[in-house]
Amino acid sequence: AAGKQILTLMREDWRDEWAAFDFGDFLRPQRPDGITLRNTIGGLSDDDLGAVLICIDGARSVRSLRLTGCSLLTGRGIGLLRESTVLERVDISLVKTRDHRPDACGLELDQVLPVLDSIISNKENKLRHIQLPKKWRSEKDASLGEFIGRYNHALDLMTKECCQCEEEAQPILHEDGDRYGVQSA
Repeated sequence: AAGKQILTLMREDWRDEWAAFDFGDFLRPQRPDGITLRNTIGGLSDDDLGAVLICIDGARSVRSLRLTGCSLLTGRGIGLLRESTVLERVDISLVKTRDHRPDACGLELDQVLPVLDSIISNKENKLRHIQLPKKWRSEKDASLGEFIGRYNHALDLMTKECCQCEEEAQPILHEDGDRYGVQSA
């Protein structure tokens, strides 16, 4: 409650400030001259993510979530987004610019998929784009394949418009082949 009060004092509607949320921004502190400093701590935890999501009422305020460079996360911290009806985009690929190491992912399917399932099972959900970790896409776990099928079914029931430009589109998360787990449109 105290966190909400602080954010409320900074903006008339504090939820707008957190609509597009890249948790990786906390890993990139900047000097006063604007130069980005390298994080020497090694990353933020699920407890850190959970605490921030509590303070900003994440399930009702975050429309776009990115976890850029957060390799220490297991996924437990995103549980507070369960049943969100405002979340439109999720990038849990964890990829930093020019860093494509699949071992940089600590996210666990059994922590993340139940949260994503709770979101897509609500008919009022707005989730239109998911970017999955390369590690998951490479491993092709059966539970991920089943989730992809449920997600694509949920997409079929939604309005067909691009989540970036609002043009008509037919989004799909590929269920096989070289593009397994990669979303188009």
